[in-house]
Amino acid sequence: MLLVVLVLQINVIPESG
Repeated sequence: MLLVVLVLQINVIPESG
């Protein structure tokens, strides 16, 4: 699921700072 990977990265990148 490419959509899932994109969403996870977009939600993880900002959280990591």
